[in-house]
Amino acid sequence: MAAERSGRWLVLDPGCPGWAENWSAALGGAGTRTVRVPAGVSREDLADLVRDAASEPGLSGVVSLLAAAAEPDSREPAVPVGVAGTLALVQAMADAGMTVPLWCLTRGAVSVGAADPVSDSGQARVWGLGFVAGLEHPEIWGGLADVPAEASATAVARLWSVLARGGDEDQVAVRAGGVFGRRVARVPERGARGTWRPRGTALVLGGGGALGRHVAGWLARSGCEHIVLASRGAVPEGFEAELAALGAEVAVERCDLTDRTSVAALARRMRAAGAAPRSVFHCAGAADMTGLRDLTLRGFAEAGAAKTAGAPHLAEFFGADLDAFVLFACFPGVWGSYGRGASVAADAYLDGLARHLRGAGVPATTVTWGAWAAGATLDHPVVVEQLRRGGVSPLPPEGALDTLSALLAGGVTSELVIDLDWARFAAVFTARRPSALIGEISWAPGRPIAELPETERGQALSDLTRIEVAAVLGLSRPDLVRPAESLAGQGLDDDLAKALHERLSRRAGVAFPAGSVVRSDTPLELAARLATVFDA
Repeated sequence: MAAERSGRWLVLDPGCPGWAENWSAALGGAGTRTVRVPAGVSREDLADLVRDAASEPGLSGVVSLLAAAAEPDSREPAVPVGVAGTLALVQAMADAGMTVPLWCLTRGAVSVGAADPVSDSGQARVWGLGFVAGLEHPEIWGGLADVPAEASATAVARLWSVLARGGDEDQVAVRAGGVFGRRVARVPERGARGTWRPRGTALVLGGGGALGRHVAGWLARSGCEHIVLASRGAVPEGFEAELAALGAEVAVERCDLTDRTSVAALARRMRAAGAAPRSVFHCAGAADMTGLRDLTLRGFAEAGAAKTAGAPHLAEFFGADLDAFVLFACFPGVWGSYGRGASVAADAYLDGLARHLRGAGVPATTVTWGAWAAGATLDHPVVVEQLRRGGVSPLPPEGALDTLSALLAGGVTSELVIDLDWARFAAVFTARRPSALIGEISWAPGRPIAELPETERGQALSDLTRIEVAAVLGLSRPDLVRPAESLAGQGLDDDLAKALHERLSRRAGVAFPAGSVVRSDTPLELAARLATVFDA
């Protein structure tokens, strides 16, 4: 099979031996310019590089092999060079005003089945960055492709076919058996999975937080003999007594998951006390609300450190002789979210790590949760409104824990557990960029707004308007749009108004009169005006 390509492509090569070297050579030739990118390259130098490539006519896109660089970045050792370079590249292309697609290649970051284990969970962080880049910068995003180590003629031809086709198939794995597209799919009813019961000692990381306390209480009610609560902070007063009243012996330990020495010391203390854990629950979270263009390398490292550093430390010191090794992730890690680049990358890493550990014999499970109706998060009105607009309903902790028990009893490696209005979510998620990711969810076909029930259409139009206003104003997230302030006051000029009209007409799927985008309107008023087109 001959490799076919169209147009002219820029290939960025980190100069690493192995799969990246193979693919750099295979992708070279007529129509391709290959540039060696040194480790630690600055965002500014990358922007100059891509501007230079774009100055020549006919550039079709950029292919990045930067993910292959696995050594720690000298500027921020907690981040691999390949991840740092990918972040800098997305920022540079946005800075340079590029409008050609960026495709990021990885090797071993995802799995297409039991016979294809994840071999490099670190590169899964690049996938998380890509999920967010596709939402925040759809004008430059092409997609993610996980490729074999050997760049055979067939594999190269398959990759070029994907790149040439583009469109909504933007998360793929190229394998000997063909090209696989990533999908979120409903888990079929499997009947009763049974109930998982803890044995011996359970270690709960993040034991002072809301989720950790719920997990600890569930363990105690399930007959766990000994529970160790580990956290950087304090456990609320009286909580130990609550667990003891349920029949569990409780110990509280201070532990910084990001510090390997601290985790090693915890392991030594537990073994010395004859309390080596039979199960480990990593409930520590990650939080960030920074768009990719504003995300610093230090901020990226710090936001996800408890997961990207803590989880492998736990696997190293506690991974042997376990009944369960459970990692908690948050639902944006499956498909991305505006302003969540660091935490999405961390959660994508946890999913990859669980798949990698399973292949090594560790009973690892990553559960990616929707919002829990627990803790201070849902006391924040901005967070509640964001969840509501995205169709997310909070999960009752009792029901979530019942589901967790069933997942562990069934030996599940990775699963998303969420209460989601798929129709509302699909309308928002695909508003700026089509995606095949949720195409197999039968109740979330990404229907045109005209096909939504009238009760859902108003919210969908309001969400769509904010998304498109953010896009034309160059904002990193729709929630930065002020719904009750005039469009003109937020920076919309006449040229941007024309662009907004075109985008709204295309995304809403209706003939929206050109004069309907009035700069003195607020986003709320514009959405209401758009609704009249459907009511006519």
